[in-house]
Order: sequence, then structure tokens, then C-alpha cells
Amino acid sequence: MLVELGVMEQRLQAMKEVLDGASVTDVARRNKVARQTAHDWLRRYAAHGLAGLIDTTVDDHPCLLGGGIAGDQASDNLGEAGHRDEVI
Repeated sequence: MLVELGVMEQRLQAMKEVLDGASVTDVARRNKVARQTAHDWLRRYAAHGLAGLIDTTVDDHPCLLGGGIAGDQASDNLGEAGHRDEVI
């Protein structure tokens, strides 16, 4: 039976494989991610455990869907009609 894993489960499984001796390159290839991404997961997992495998934005803060800081900053760039203001 084929079971689709969620993002967290996929990343955790990848980390277990690396910790059990698999190469980061092989694990990245199997998970269809860049080798650097797998190294990032490993670094974040080592530093923060499971919480380190949560999706993050570029500045390493958790993504907030539907609002929060990230949503507020994105809406600050919208004009009255809901279109992005032009930046010159």
C-alpha cells in the first residue's frame, strides 16, 4: 500500500535516513530536493528538533498562512483596489 507522507513526515524520514548512515546526496535525490535543502533540514533538525522541520520563510521564521506578520507585511504593499503599488 502506497502512503503519501506529509511534509514534516517526509523531512523527518529523510533525517532518520541520514542519521542511519545514508548520504545526504542520496536522501536529497530520493526526496527530489536540492542537496543544500537536505543539509538545511539536517542543520535545523540538529538545532531545533522537530520544530526545525517546520516550513519557514527566507528569514527563518515560521510561515503564517492567512495573516500574522507575513500576511500583514504583504497586505501593506497593496493599494486601495487590492493591487500591488508600483515601486519606482
